[in-house]
Amino acid sequence: MVFGGTFTAGGLRVACDQGQLRIVQEGTHQKFVAALQQVSYSGPYTSQRGQTVLFVTERAVFRVVDGALKLTEIAPGIDLERDIL
Repeated sequence: MVFGGTFTAGGLRVACDQGQLRIVQEGTHQKFVAALQQVSYSGPYTSQRGQTVLFVTERAVFRVVDGALKLTEIAPGIDLERDIL
């Protein structure tokens, strides 16, 4: 299962200069959060069933491994500390 979308929402603006992605304006709403009000899809459950689960954003790719998200790829120009964590 592959989910695609932006890392944040609400005003996100990005630019690509010479093959490097740059966050011009960060979105105001975080999509990766610690707690949810409602779960409509369970990555850990799907992973337990042996299916591959990927979350692909403009700045990174995450894979569900043993019920947790594992960062597997970062876009050129993106800084782990500043743009992801």
